[in-house]
Amino acid sequence: MSSRPAPRPAETGDDDRPADRPRGPRWQVGVRSLVLLVAAVAVWTSYAVDRNRIATLERRIARDRPLVRELVVEDPRRLAAVKRETTWLGENRWEFYLPEGGHRLCLATREIPQAGLAAEGASLPLRPGRHVVVLETVDGAPLQRVVATLDGRHRLELEKPHAMGYGSESPADQVPSAPPDVPLVLHRLRYNQPLGQGRSGTPPGPTDGILLWIEPEPTPLPSDP
Repeated sequence: MSSRPAPRPAETGDDDRPADRPRGPRWQVGVRSLVLLVAAVAVWTSYAVDRNRIATLERRIARDRPLVRELVVEDPRRLAAVKRETTWLGENRWEFYLPEGGHRLCLATREIPQAGLAAEGASLPLRPGRHVVVLETVDGAPLQRVVATLDGRHRLELEKPHAMGYGSESPADQVPSAPPDVPLVLHRLRYNQPLGQGRSGTPPGPTDGILLWIEPEPTPLPSDP
Protein backbone atom coordinates (compact mmCIF):
# COMPACT_ATOMS: atom_id res chain seq x y z
CA MET A 1 0.00 0.00 0.00
CA SER A 2 1.48 3.22 -1.13
CA SER A 3 1.54 6.18 1.19
CA ARG A 4 0.29 9.47 0.02
CA PRO A 5 2.15 12.65 0.85
CA ALA A 6 0.47 14.76 3.48
CA PRO A 7 -1.33 17.73 2.00
CA ARG A 8 0.54 20.95 2.37
CA PRO A 9 -1.24 23.67 4.29
CA ALA A 10 -2.72 26.29 2.09
CA GLU A 11 -0.75 29.49 2.03
CA THR A 12 -2.60 32.45 3.23
CA GLY A 13 -2.15 35.48 1.06
CA ASP A 14 -2.21 39.06 2.09
CA ASP A 15 -5.64 39.45 0.62
CA ASP A 16 -7.00 36.75 2.90
CA ARG A 17 -5.89 38.44 6.18
CA PRO A 18 -8.60 40.11 8.26
CA ALA A 19 -8.59 43.87 7.76
CA ASP A 20 -7.45 45.91 10.73
CA ARG A 21 -10.24 48.03 12.21
CA PRO A 22 -9.52 51.78 12.21
CA ARG A 23 -8.76 53.03 15.66
CA GLY A 24 -10.38 56.34 16.67
CA PRO A 25 -8.88 59.02 18.93
CA ARG A 26 -8.72 58.27 22.58
CA TRP A 27 -10.93 61.28 23.51
CA GLN A 28 -13.87 61.93 21.30
CA VAL A 29 -15.85 65.23 21.46
CA GLY A 30 -19.22 65.48 19.87
CA VAL A 31 -20.46 68.50 17.96
CA ARG A 32 -22.90 69.42 20.72
CA SER A 33 -20.21 69.31 23.39
CA LEU A 34 -17.91 71.40 21.23
CA VAL A 35 -20.61 74.06 20.74
CA LEU A 36 -21.28 74.19 24.49
CA LEU A 37 -17.57 74.51 25.22
CA VAL A 38 -17.15 77.39 22.78
CA ALA A 39 -20.23 79.14 24.22
CA ALA A 40 -18.92 78.78 27.78
CA VAL A 41 -15.53 80.22 26.82
CA ALA A 42 -17.22 83.14 25.04
CA VAL A 43 -19.42 83.92 28.06
CA TRP A 44 -16.51 83.77 30.47
CA THR A 45 -14.39 86.00 28.23
CA SER A 46 -17.20 88.57 27.93
CA TYR A 47 -17.68 88.54 31.71
CA ALA A 48 -13.97 89.11 32.34
CA VAL A 49 -13.84 91.96 29.81
CA ASP A 50 -16.96 93.60 31.28
CA ARG A 51 -15.60 93.36 34.82
CA ASN A 52 -12.41 95.05 33.71
CA ARG A 53 -14.34 97.84 31.98
CA ILE A 54 -16.61 98.34 35.00
CA ALA A 55 -13.61 98.62 37.32
CA THR A 56 -12.00 101.17 35.00
CA LEU A 57 -15.21 103.25 34.84
CA GLU A 58 -15.63 103.14 38.63
CA ARG A 59 -12.12 104.49 39.11
CA ARG A 60 -12.75 107.21 36.54
CA ILE A 61 -16.06 108.23 38.17
CA ALA A 62 -14.43 108.41 41.60
CA ARG A 63 -11.65 110.58 40.16
CA ASP A 64 -13.97 112.95 38.26
CA ARG A 65 -16.77 113.20 40.83
CA PRO A 66 -15.35 116.33 42.54
CA LEU A 67 -15.26 118.11 39.16
CA VAL A 68 -18.97 117.53 38.57
CA ARG A 69 -19.90 119.24 41.85
CA GLU A 70 -22.92 117.17 42.78
CA LEU A 71 -24.62 117.64 46.11
CA VAL A 72 -23.79 114.64 48.27
CA VAL A 73 -25.48 114.42 51.67
CA GLU A 74 -23.16 112.39 53.86
CA ASP A 75 -25.15 112.89 57.06
CA PRO A 76 -28.86 113.93 56.98
CA ARG A 77 -28.41 115.58 60.39
CA ARG A 78 -25.89 118.11 59.03
CA LEU A 79 -25.80 120.84 56.37
CA ALA A 80 -24.32 120.21 52.94
CA ALA A 81 -23.74 122.63 50.04
CA VAL A 82 -22.07 122.69 46.64
CA LYS A 83 -21.47 125.48 44.12
CA ARG A 84 -22.75 124.44 40.69
CA GLU A 85 -21.25 125.31 37.35
CA THR A 86 -22.22 128.78 36.13
CA THR A 87 -24.42 129.09 33.04
CA TRP A 88 -23.61 132.72 32.27
CA LEU A 89 -21.17 135.41 33.33
CA GLY A 90 -21.80 136.84 36.79
CA GLU A 91 -24.08 134.02 37.95
CA ASN A 92 -23.42 132.04 41.11
CA ARG A 93 -25.56 129.00 41.85
CA TRP A 94 -25.54 126.76 44.92
CA GLU A 95 -27.46 123.65 45.83
CA PHE A 96 -27.71 122.91 49.52
CA TYR A 97 -29.38 120.57 51.98
CA LEU A 98 -30.83 121.52 55.37
CA PRO A 99 -31.67 119.09 58.17
CA GLU A 100 -34.60 119.46 60.52
CA GLY A 101 -34.46 122.69 62.51
CA GLY A 102 -34.80 126.37 61.82
CA HIS A 103 -32.63 128.13 59.20
CA ARG A 104 -32.81 131.24 57.07
CA LEU A 105 -31.05 132.57 54.00
CA CYS A 106 -29.42 136.00 54.46
CA LEU A 107 -28.05 138.60 52.04
CA ALA A 108 -26.07 141.77 52.81
CA THR A 109 -24.27 144.39 50.71
CA ARG A 110 -23.02 146.79 53.39
CA GLU A 111 -20.48 146.50 56.18
CA ILE A 112 -19.07 143.16 55.05
CA PRO A 113 -16.32 142.05 57.47
CA GLN A 114 -13.30 139.90 56.64
CA ALA A 115 -14.76 137.17 58.83
CA GLY A 116 -18.09 136.68 60.51
CA LEU A 117 -21.43 138.06 59.39
CA ALA A 118 -22.94 141.41 58.53
CA ALA A 119 -25.17 143.10 61.05
CA GLU A 120 -27.85 144.22 58.57
CA GLY A 121 -29.39 142.70 55.44
CA ALA A 122 -32.40 140.80 54.16
CA SER A 123 -33.43 137.23 54.97
CA LEU A 124 -35.83 134.45 54.03
CA PRO A 125 -36.94 131.52 56.22
CA LEU A 126 -35.94 128.07 54.93
CA ARG A 127 -37.61 124.70 55.17
CA PRO A 128 -35.65 121.48 55.69
CA GLY A 129 -34.63 119.62 52.57
CA ARG A 130 -32.87 120.48 49.31
CA HIS A 131 -32.79 123.99 47.86
CA VAL A 132 -31.17 125.94 45.03
CA VAL A 133 -30.16 129.59 45.34
CA VAL A 134 -28.93 131.78 42.47
CA LEU A 135 -26.98 134.97 43.21
CA GLU A 136 -26.68 137.54 40.43
CA THR A 137 -26.45 141.25 39.68
CA VAL A 138 -29.41 142.74 37.83
CA ASP A 139 -29.29 146.03 35.94
CA GLY A 140 -31.81 148.60 37.05
CA ALA A 141 -32.44 152.31 37.18
CA PRO A 142 -30.76 154.17 38.63
CA LEU A 143 -28.61 151.51 40.35
CA GLN A 144 -27.88 147.83 39.93
CA ARG A 145 -29.45 145.31 42.27
CA VAL A 146 -28.05 142.21 43.93
CA VAL A 147 -30.66 139.43 43.77
CA ALA A 148 -30.68 136.03 45.46
CA THR A 149 -33.42 133.76 44.08
CA LEU A 150 -34.38 130.72 46.15
CA ASP A 151 -35.83 127.70 44.32
CA GLY A 152 -36.81 129.92 41.39
CA ARG A 153 -39.60 131.61 43.39
CA HIS A 154 -38.48 133.61 46.43
CA ARG A 155 -36.16 136.60 46.12
CA LEU A 156 -33.86 138.61 48.31
CA GLU A 157 -33.00 141.92 46.66
CA LEU A 158 -30.70 144.73 47.76
CA GLU A 159 -29.09 147.73 46.15
CA LYS A 160 -25.61 147.04 44.83
CA PRO A 161 -23.06 149.53 46.23
CA HIS A 162 -20.67 151.34 43.94
CA ALA A 163 -17.38 149.48 43.65
CA MET A 164 -13.98 150.74 42.57
CA GLY A 165 -13.02 147.18 41.85
CA TYR A 166 -13.50 143.70 43.20
CA GLY A 167 -11.26 142.84 46.10
CA SER A 168 -11.16 139.60 48.02
CA GLU A 169 -13.67 136.89 47.12
CA SER A 170 -14.23 133.63 48.95
CA PRO A 171 -17.13 131.52 47.65
CA ALA A 172 -17.95 128.14 49.16
CA ASP A 173 -17.31 125.66 46.35
CA GLN A 174 -18.12 122.46 48.19
CA VAL A 175 -19.14 121.81 51.79
CA PRO A 176 -19.87 118.09 52.23
CA SER A 177 -20.80 118.39 55.89
CA ALA A 178 -21.31 121.28 58.30
CA PRO A 179 -22.90 121.57 61.76
CA PRO A 180 -26.52 122.80 61.60
CA ASP A 181 -26.15 125.26 64.48
CA VAL A 182 -23.28 127.27 62.92
CA PRO A 183 -23.73 129.86 60.11
CA LEU A 184 -22.56 128.68 56.68
CA VAL A 185 -21.21 131.38 54.35
CA LEU A 186 -21.88 130.66 50.68
CA HIS A 187 -20.35 133.80 49.17
CA ARG A 188 -18.23 136.65 50.49
CA LEU A 189 -17.06 139.47 48.18
CA ARG A 190 -15.48 142.67 49.54
CA TYR A 191 -15.07 145.71 47.28
CA ASN A 192 -11.97 147.83 47.03
CA GLN A 193 -12.08 151.31 48.54
CA PRO A 194 -9.82 154.40 48.26
CA LEU A 195 -6.79 154.09 50.57
CA GLY A 196 -5.35 157.56 49.92
CA GLN A 197 -2.49 158.83 47.73
CA GLY A 198 -4.23 157.54 44.61
CA ARG A 199 -4.29 153.98 45.85
CA SER A 200 -7.24 151.64 46.33
CA GLY A 201 -7.61 148.26 47.95
CA THR A 202 -9.66 146.16 50.30
CA PRO A 203 -9.75 147.82 53.73
CA PRO A 204 -9.05 145.73 56.83
CA GLY A 205 -12.39 146.66 58.41
CA PRO A 206 -15.95 146.17 57.15
CA THR A 207 -16.64 147.44 53.64
CA ASP A 208 -19.25 147.23 50.89
CA GLY A 209 -19.61 143.99 48.99
CA ILE A 210 -21.86 140.95 48.81
CA LEU A 211 -22.37 138.41 51.57
CA LEU A 212 -24.70 135.41 51.25
CA TRP A 213 -25.06 132.93 54.08
CA ILE A 214 -27.29 130.46 55.92
CA GLU A 215 -27.81 130.80 59.65
CA PRO A 216 -29.92 129.13 62.34
CA GLU A 217 -33.44 130.46 62.81
CA PRO A 218 -35.04 130.35 66.27
CA THR A 219 -38.52 129.74 64.79
CA PRO A 220 -38.29 126.80 62.36
CA LEU A 221 -40.62 126.22 59.43
CA PRO A 222 -42.24 122.79 59.02
CA SER A 223 -40.97 120.40 56.34
CA ASP A 224 -42.65 120.35 52.95
CA PRO A 225 -45.47 117.78 52.84
